[in-house]
Amino acid sequence: MSRINDSSQTLKARNAMSQTRQKMEKTSGQLASGKRIRNAGDDAAGLSIATNMRSEVLTKRQATRNANDSISIMHVMEGGIRSINNLIIRVRELAVQSASDTVSNQERAYLHEEANELIDEISRISKVNQHNSQSLMQGANKKLEIQVGDDNNSSSKLEFDLKDMAHTAYALGIYDVSLDTKHHANISMYKLDSALRETGKSLAKIGSFQSQVQHAINGLETSTLNVDDARSRIEDADVAKSSSENIKAKIKLQNQLAVHSTSQDRIAAYLKLLD
Repeated sequence: MSRINDSSQTLKARNAMSQTRQKMEKTSGQLASGKRIRNAGDDAAGLSIATNMRSEVLTKRQATRNANDSISIMHVMEGGIRSINNLIIRVRELAVQSASDTVSNQERAYLHEEANELIDEISRISKVNQHNSQSLMQGANKKLEIQVGDDNNSSSKLEFDLKDMAHTAYALGIYDVSLDTKHHANISMYKLDSALRETGKSLAKIGSFQSQVQHAINGLETSTLNVDDARSRIEDADVAKSSSENIKAKIKLQNQLAVHSTSQDRIAAYLKLLD
């Protein structure tokens, strides 16, 4: 037997509309924010996992920046060593010229003076090549430690020994190069050849380290992308699914409102007839 004013049926209808409205608001919020999980109530476990993944992504990105910064340091050193290398080559050219009897002692004096100025420039370059006030080319007893991972394991760190990068005139053994006589010029050529071998070794070490760092960067970028994709699948909204559910909830709510309104109108009409 149907009842004119059944409060339990009305309450059920209102509860159903409330649930549909909550569903619609939830999907609308997901579409607006782009997030499937906007608060812990949406998915507590998922939020915890996504938060940890986001932290991992951010630390990996910082490690990538560290690695790129270290390559910039290597570029500074490489540029300085190449400049020194060119200066040594020029001094050797002068030494070859001074070793020949085609020049006079007066001309050797001029060659010697130019060579001394170039040697001074080598010392100056080795002194001014710095990073964060740290000399890079004076043979500092220090290792540059580059954090290229997201943990404290030794595999997450790369080291570059600055002690091997001493490129002062004294360290290269050319501080006493002399071109004032043919004999001195001949001796100086041996010293300059040795210095050129040292700059070549240093450039090779820098190149090897840059290659190592680049491999680390490639690994970090791949790992970061994979972790971020996994985080996105957990935390971010599926736009197609959320849109579909939102439209479905809107249609359902409209139908519920229409049915409820019709029901209320009928009750009102019945009650009016009874008056």
